[in-house]
Amino acid sequence: MKDKVLVLLIFVLLGISVLRIDGISTTLNKDISVYDDELSPILVIPPFSQADTNSTKFVHSGKYSIEFESDFYMVVPVVSNQSFVIDKRYHKSFNFWIYSTVEQQDISVSFIASDKSIHGIPVINPIQPAYSFTHSSYLPVGGWVYVEIPLDFFPDQTYRGIWFLQKHPNNSKIYIDDISITPHKEFTNQFRLYSDGIQGYYIQILESKGVKLYQVEETFKNHTYSLALNIKKNNTLQIEFQRDLKIFNETIDFKFQLNIEKKFEKHQHIQVEFKLPPDVIPDELQILQIPLDGSKDSPCGKVQLAKGKWVSCVIRLPRKTTINAIKFSLSNNTLINGHDIYLDNLLLDFYNNTLGSTFLNNSLSSLSMNQIEQLPQLQAPQLITKSDSDAAKLEFYQADFITTAVNNIISDTIPNINLTSTSNNNSSSNSNSTITVKPLPAGEYFPFQFINNLYVKTVGMTIKWSNNQSAVEPSVTIRSPNSNLDIKGSRLVYQQDFNSSELVRFVGKDQPINILFQNETGVNEFQFLTLNFSREFNDFYLIVGSLDNFEDIFVTSSTSNGTVTNNWDVIASGFLLDLPESDQTALIKYKFARQNVLLTAKKSELGFTPPNNNRNFIILRQRDPIQTLSFSMVSNQSSRVFYSLLSLKLNKE
Repeated sequence: MKDKVLVLLIFVLLGISVLRIDGISTTLNKDISVYDDELSPILVIPPFSQADTNSTKFVHSGKYSIEFESDFYMVVPVVSNQSFVIDKRYHKSFNFWIYSTVEQQDISVSFIASDKSIHGIPVINPIQPAYSFTHSSYLPVGGWVYVEIPLDFFPDQTYRGIWFLQKHPNNSKIYIDDISITPHKEFTNQFRLYSDGIQGYYIQILESKGVKLYQVEETFKNHTYSLALNIKKNNTLQIEFQRDLKIFNETIDFKFQLNIEKKFEKHQHIQVEFKLPPDVIPDELQILQIPLDGSKDSPCGKVQLAKGKWVSCVIRLPRKTTINAIKFSLSNNTLINGHDIYLDNLLLDFYNNTLGSTFLNNSLSSLSMNQIEQLPQLQAPQLITKSDSDAAKLEFYQADFITTAVNNIISDTIPNINLTSTSNNNSSSNSNSTITVKPLPAGEYFPFQFINNLYVKTVGMTIKWSNNQSAVEPSVTIRSPNSNLDIKGSRLVYQQDFNSSELVRFVGKDQPINILFQNETGVNEFQFLTLNFSREFNDFYLIVGSLDNFEDIFVTSSTSNGTVTNNWDVIASGFLLDLPESDQTALIKYKFARQNVLLTAKKSELGFTPPNNNRNFIILRQRDPIQTLSFSMVSNQSSRVFYSLLSLKLNKE
């Protein structure tokens, strides 16, 4: 089995193009069974996944179901020189039945592409139920629910793994049964941007003034939701690609359904603008603007749009260009009391066998152009830079919850490491926990006070660690895919905010501690923050603090070639203030997985949590030089944590 897993890994990591098994991908009239009492050889569950495939406790049909608590993976096996792939040109949807055992179980299903990137759209969504495949906040308890995941919401053409995850298991089980893949009736190649409340992966629709993402007054066919824009003066609807769409010589149509509440004046037309990045072409050509009506040859085929009727519209995209946004607006707009237009089923339709166009991506780190050219054509979109000269500047960008290891696939076992605290159970209640580590001379704190929240969650922001000409510290580019990110630089002052002898032993007291506060803006919603160093670096302390019993933080680091490394040393742990009432049970606990460190804190025995009385902290140091440092934070209540980076003055001679 180990040999098979290693062979599988070689195919996945090297991106070797594989063929579909005869009679599987080409069967267009029958569902492909993945699990029905037993697992089909189409996909395998690696040995490290904790899943029981022969559970009899709750069964939808037959004798058995799959039982799991935390998560499990299903990946493609290797059969001779052929291998099955989930290919959205041939396969329409991924389907299964799910059984929930307790209230508020939070389940997600993600697809793993050949480059090991993870693409996931919620099965349920406690905050915004409309944006989920079941349109539900939580699964009903004690009954089977059918889930169908259309594959055209995902950008890649092929996928080689599936990841089932229960985010907050709390010792509760979930059951999966009757897993299948539904083929298309005919070959198709589409990427859906929005349909019935669900937005495609990599797609962000700005909920600006006048925009409703989930309106129910006017919907297309049997859909529950559609988009609405109140078209009065200055209101626009903008669809942004989180990764630029580069078009070569292929034929691509932008298709959508449109309905208007009232007719417009003859000199007014709903128009679509295709926005181009400023570095692609000269300024005067950065916007392509197309009216939707005005003649029978217009995109909607109408001289003038009629009110109250859904009409199909098609726009052929220009070739050899790059698009980063699509905007709907009204020309000659002088409306004071506007009325609504409705949109649904927005998609890109590709008319060739491969996706052809490329989503400019920076999720691989420091690839050479030779390596880029070797990426298999089977993948779509490919991962490339904007120009050949940028080939050495590819940056790792965490666009989804990848802190749990896809790289686990390289091993058939995962070390079973218990959740651990640096506290000593026999220590007195007023002492900070200590670890026998020799302090290193402190350098400079990273200047988080210069951070701009808006830049970080849009274009990213690069900040110098140090302004000294002889500085050894790298510059750091900070990004987040979360549009509701809430971060702010601050500092901790000795005697005012901290006096811990254990903390002072490592960081000193002569300079304030520069920190970055991160606020949880969505309950049970992952917030991602990625720091990309301009070069590999590990001469620093990472300080994380202010955790309470609500939060989990996953810390992931990777080298310049994208390899995840988890060689962290725990340097110290304790509380910012030396107080006699400090409760040692509220110290930060840590768990080393294969690809990340989980940081958390249990509720204190004295009934208070550290952030309200005495913030906790933990200091980590990475043994390996790294180029990317990523944080994934989730909390079940409104809360905040802080991070700090302190360089070390080490003699390299």
